[in-house]
Amino acid sequence: MEESQGYGYQFWMTQHHGFTCYGMGGQYAIFLPESDLIVITTADTQEQKGSNQFLFQSLYETILPALSDEPLPENRHAQTLLLNQTSNLSLPIVKGNASSPIAASISGRVFSVTNAVFDQCQIIFCLDHTGTLRLHIREDWQTISFGIGKLATTQFPIYHQHCAVSGAWTSDSSFYIKCQLLDECISSVHFYFSFSDQQFSLMMKKTVEDSFVEFQGFFIGIDSSTF
Repeated sequence: MEESQGYGYQFWMTQHHGFTCYGMGGQYAIFLPESDLIVITTADTQEQKGSNQFLFQSLYETILPALSDEPLPENRHAQTLLLNQTSNLSLPIVKGNASSPIAASISGRVFSVTNAVFDQCQIIFCLDHTGTLRLHIREDWQTISFGIGKLATTQFPIYHQHCAVSGAWTSDSSFYIKCQLLDECISSVHFYFSFSDQQFSLMMKKTVEDSFVEFQGFFIGIDSSTF
């Protein structure tokens, strides 16, 4: 693709004398006037290397050559392959260990946090490989349920967006929670906890383009019982 500018607008020229509106994370509107074709894609490809190029290759190498003024002949084999693939689609689950030697001592403790959207934080681990991340926001406790080795569905605080959440111990002292947003936003919010003694460090990362800014940055939490 080639980048062009004109009249204050920025757009991208494509192959086959077309142009595209380029969005974040696989959001495209591709226009190919000579083929009388408009292709719209919605996706969250930010964590998949090379996936945006895959979208264009699928268009140019598979869809365009198959365009015809006549209906395509029935292809039962291809239809079966497509149905099998779509029926087995699933969201990825955070990989790691189900427990840690320090899990029991961390569970239920309340940590005070400064300079974050929340002033207190608590993680509760349950025996059925689920858990709850509790954040004290605006004088109220908000919860994010997560599964360990599986997904849990819940609503994300403040924005009230539906999400699927999983977590895992990536080391004896590090726990990672990934919230995959499945609502108006199709993106993700990440919580990386690292525990030591009476405190933890937390890195929050969001891949949403223009919101969820409160859930971005590096923070320290200190066990409230030590005050």
